[in-house]
Amino acid sequence: MPEKRYLSARSMAVALTVILVCHTLALADGDRLLDGKTFVGPTGEKGKEAYASETLEFRKGKLYSVECARWGFGDGVVTTRQEGGAIYFEGETFSKEYGKMVWRGVVREDIIEATYHWHKKGWFVSTVLDYWFHGTRRQD
Repeated sequence: MPEKRYLSARSMAVALTVILVCHTLALADGDRLLDGKTFVGPTGEKGKEAYASETLEFRKGKLYSVECARWGFGDGVVTTRQEGGAIYFEGETFSKEYGKMVWRGVVREDIIEATYHWHKKGWFVSTVLDYWFHGTRRQD
């Protein structure tokens, strides 16, 4: 009869640690697919004309909206995934006073198309406002 071999608890722990570290590093690299890129273009409320110009920056696994910063929104963690020639992203930014923004979009070559939903805090009722952003990559 063949001899059965089992991994020790220590060997199992080391193997699991290696797998988790590799998985975490793969996720971190995936979420940095847009790092160092900045996009500029018009933005507006859904169904309406542009009302402003937006600058959306990606750095250190986060996204930052220059236009929304005036409302106290900081940078927020972004997740990305690549499918073919497109990079899809999602992220959230927060303002203590004005609520949160949920961003979703796609980057193809040097073009970005995104939507963002402002979950605006109110005294008694929160409002959700929908916006769009279309931009091109700024070459620094």
